[in-house]
Amino acid sequence: MIEPSLDKPTSSRPSADNPRSANLSALDHDLHDEALDVFASPQPHTVESLSSDVLAEVAAAWDAFAADDRPPQNSVFHSAEHARALNELVTSVARGDAVVVLTGERGVGKTTVCRALVEHLDRRILVSCPGPTTSADYLLKTLLVDFGVISNHETARRRLGSTSREDLLRAFDSFLASLTVLRASALVIVDDAHALPTEVLIELCTLCQNPTDRRQLQIMLAGEPSLTDLLRKGKLRSLDDRVAVRVELGPLAPNEGPEYVAHRLVVTGKGARVQVDDDALREMFVYSDGLPGVLNQLCDRAAAMGAQLKAGRVDGQIVVHAAHALGIGRQRHASSWRDRTLITTLLILMLVAGAVGAGWVFRHPLSRAVTQWLDAYRSTSSTTR
Repeated sequence: MIEPSLDKPTSSRPSADNPRSANLSALDHDLHDEALDVFASPQPHTVESLSSDVLAEVAAAWDAFAADDRPPQNSVFHSAEHARALNELVTSVARGDAVVVLTGERGVGKTTVCRALVEHLDRRILVSCPGPTTSADYLLKTLLVDFGVISNHETARRRLGSTSREDLLRAFDSFLASLTVLRASALVIVDDAHALPTEVLIELCTLCQNPTDRRQLQIMLAGEPSLTDLLRKGKLRSLDDRVAVRVELGPLAPNEGPEYVAHRLVVTGKGARVQVDDDALREMFVYSDGLPGVLNQLCDRAAAMGAQLKAGRVDGQIVVHAAHALGIGRQRHASSWRDRTLITTLLILMLVAGAVGAGWVFRHPLSRAVTQWLDAYRSTSSTTR
C-alpha cells in the first residue's frame, strides 16, 4: 500500500483528531488525576485502584474507536511488496512478538506501511507513534501522554518537569499492568529509528527487557537498512536479540510502475489533464528505481513542466529534465561514477595481489629462471668481446 505522497515528512505523533493513533487521548479527563497520584504515592498505581465506572468508560472508548470510519482507501495504491510486508507485520503484532523491525530504502514507503498497520490492528492494541525523540526521558514522557496515563494539560507538564525517571517507569509499568486485566496490549511504532540517538534506543531496550511486568509491550522499529547494523553494536545487541521478525520492504515491481503513475495522477487531480507516453513511464521508473517517494516527486515535477511547456503529453525528455531539476540524475551519475571507480580499484588491487601471490608460490622456479637468464646474458656478453 502506497500513499499518494511521501514528499514532505509528516509527524507520526498521535493527535486528538486521529483517535486510532491516540487510543487513550479521550480518557485524559477521567484518568489523568488518578495517574498523577502515581508520582505522589510510594505504592505502584494499579488497575485495582481504578473504579469500575472508569474501566467501563475505557471499554466503551475502545468500542467507539473500533467503529470509527477508516480513512478513504481510494488515495492508497496497493502493491504486492507492500501487501506482503503489511501482512507479515500484522501477523507478528497479533502473535504478540516483543520487537519487530521494518527496513527499506528512503522513499520506499515505510511510513505508509506503518500507518496501514495501525488501521489493521485489533481494537485492544493501543498504539503510540512518537515523533522525533531527542532523549530517553522525553520518549518516556511522550509514551505516558500518548497512552493517556497522564494529561497533556499544563498542570501535568509542571508535575512531569520534576518527576524522576524511576517514577515515570513506575507509572508506565502500572499502565502495562492495567492492560493485562483488560486483555489489551501497547504497541510503540518508532519511525526513522535509524536516526534516533543511541540513548533513546537503549531506553527502548530497557522498556522491553522485563518479560514479567512488560509482557504487554510491543515495539516496532522502522528505518533505513543501516538500522540493522546499528542494532548489532554495543549495548543495543540485547534489543537486537529480542527481534522476532525482520521485514525488508522492497521497491515497486517494473510492471507496477505505469499503474502507480496513473494512480498518482488521478489522486493529485491531474489524471484528466496530463497524458504520459511509454517513454516517460520508462524513464520515471529508471530514475526512481521503483521507490514510490522518488516517483511521486518525479511525476509531480514532470507534470508541472509539461503544463508550463503547454505540451500535449509528458514524454521521456520532459521526465529527464524533471529528474535533473530534482537532482536525481546527478545523484545517480555520482553514484554510478563512485561504483565504477570502486570496482576498478578493487580489480587493480586483486591483480596486484594475484601477481604477488603467484610470485611467492613460484619464487624458487622464478629464481632459477632469472639466474639462468643472467648467466646466459653474461656468457653472451663475454663472447661478443
